[in-house]
Amino acid sequence: GIAIGPDNKMWFTETNVAKIGVLDPSNDTIAEFPVAAGSHPTSIVEGPDGAMWFTENIAGGAKLGRMTTQHQYTEFALTGANSATGLTMDLFGNLAIADPTNSAIGVFTVNSQTFKEYQTKTASAGPAWLAIGPDGKLYFTEFTADKIGQFTYF
Repeated sequence: GIAIGPDNKMWFTETNVAKIGVLDPSNDTIAEFPVAAGSHPTSIVEGPDGAMWFTENIAGGAKLGRMTTQHQYTEFALTGANSATGLTMDLFGNLAIADPTNSAIGVFTVNSQTFKEYQTKTASAGPAWLAIGPDGKLYFTEFTADKIGQFTYF
C-alpha cells in the first residue's frame, strides 16, 4: 500500500520485510522503519489523528499498526479478525478494514480504540479493497464472489 502522509511524504508498506517506508519526494530519499517481525503490513492510510495506520497480518490473527511522523510505532489487536487487507478512513474518522478470511468488514474506532466486525451480505465474499463513495457509503471488492459490495454500518 501507499498513501500521502500529513507531512506530504509518501508512506508505503513493505509486506515481505515488515517495514514501513517513507519517500520524501522533495529530495528522493527513502527511510525505512521496522514493525513487528512477520506482521506483513499491507494497506496504509492517514488516520484522523495525523498518524499513519496500516493493516498487519500476523499468524493467528490480524492487527492494526500506527506510526507517527516521528516514527513511533504502536499495534492494536483486531480481536475476532482473521485477516486484514484493505483499509480506509470513513466520514466519521473510523478505520474500515477488510477481513477476507471472515468475509467481514471491520470498523476500528480510533478515539475509543475499539473494534467490531460486520458480516458481508454475500457469503464467502472475500472483501479485499475498500473505498468511500461520493454518497458517503463504504464500497468494497468481493474478491472471491466477483462483485462490488456496499456497506453501511452507521
